[in-house]
Amino acid sequence: MIHSTKVAKRYAKALLDYAIENQKEELLFGEISSVVEVIHENPDLKALLHSPIVKTEVKQRVLQEIFAEHISELQVLFTILFQNKRISDLYAIAREFVEQYNEYKEKIVIHLTTAVEASDKLKEEFVAKAVALSGKRNISLENKIDPSIIGGFILRINDLQYNASISYKLQAIQEQFKENVF
Repeated sequence: MIHSTKVAKRYAKALLDYAIENQKEELLFGEISSVVEVIHENPDLKALLHSPIVKTEVKQRVLQEIFAEHISELQVLFTILFQNKRISDLYAIAREFVEQYNEYKEKIVIHLTTAVEASDKLKEEFVAKAVALSGKRNISLENKIDPSIIGGFILRINDLQYNASISYKLQAIQEQFKENVF
């Protein structure tokens, strides 16, 4: 896993450097973001890319079918990854590219998980709090809905996570009961 992370960082940096040099960072960011989204939403595709049993030609055809309408730089990336036998790292490379792009643009993405859709006012309050904590103005919020948290919220800003969900609190109470036998 550590080796894969290093690989992802190196490929992502090279890709970002290429994008900046050719003034295509916005375009490539959109394309790579769609790769992250597609692979994240399709665990079978992720498994296919990691499978040593599936032939390289099959993997190439699948990616060409899925991303046929995308820019040529994306196809070149796929070709390079296939040539270097790194296609299984595509998802990690794409995620790392998005992170490096956000750092380059001094953009912070905060992740808010709620049981139901959060109101716009509440979202604005979370963004304002993130601005106050980070001092940065370029902040975007991604709201994920997860009914399993029952209520409350989970807020993640970079590596910092604050879990104020009801399910987390119930789990903490359950742990207390396991430890303290009355």
